[in-house]
Amino acid sequence: MIQPIDRKLTEKILLVEDHSYWRGKLARILRENGFRVTPTANRSAALHNIGIDYEIAVVVLDIYIDGDTLGSDEINRVARLLGIPVVVVSGAATKSQLASLFFEYEIVAFVEKAPFDRSKLELAMRKALEKRKSILREGMPAVMEVVMNKFTAENVLSQGTGTHIHDINWNQLWIKSANGIDLVALASELAQLRIALKETGAASPEQDMSIGAVAAAEQCASKGDGEGALERLRHAGKWALDTATKIGVNVASKAIQAALFGPGA
Repeated sequence: MIQPIDRKLTEKILLVEDHSYWRGKLARILRENGFRVTPTANRSAALHNIGIDYEIAVVVLDIYIDGDTLGSDEINRVARLLGIPVVVVSGAATKSQLASLFFEYEIVAFVEKAPFDRSKLELAMRKALEKRKSILREGMPAVMEVVMNKFTAENVLSQGTGTHIHDINWNQLWIKSANGIDLVALASELAQLRIALKETGAASPEQDMSIGAVAAAEQCASKGDGEGALERLRHAGKWALDTATKIGVNVASKAIQAALFGPGA
């Protein structure tokens, strides 16, 4: 068993498993090893959590969600895009499925459910955490670097192009962006934007994440948490920004622009 440490310092794990027995079993084992676990049962919940929770360090994923592999494929793609290692815990898999998981999605490990070996899961989690540390040392995924390089050094806690998205000082960003951003208006406009995005319909995992990010930012703004709203809007993306501009929610547009590109962009 991995030696448990102070729970405040442990990594957060996103568990995606549609079978209640295995969801409960895996969550218990992970918690016994000191991890904070967010259990989810389907594709939508998993993508929503990835979109709003920047603390997720590893995804533990079943291949078959709701009877097919479409959901797990999407989750794998998004996790790889964001530099989050994936450990697959599933039933029997074909050789072609395993090849795709390891070579296309670059998963860390595959752990069989039958026969299930707890020690193999614990070893896989060690490997996943080492990979996560390596990703953070080497720098953020390329898709994030385009956004991060638009921030000035004063908005970042540790400077350089290798700075990870988690290192943004959101308090500083909020202070510099707060002029003209009314939180009551922001919450109202984010609600309008969320409805508009849902009516348009998400056509990709990234757009699912965008809707989730806008919803989470709306909740923060309604509670008076401007920093939290900006932090979550970093996942809103260009689709949300373009839609906000199109429907004329100017306060929301300004907030998304600040979250993506920094104040004054």
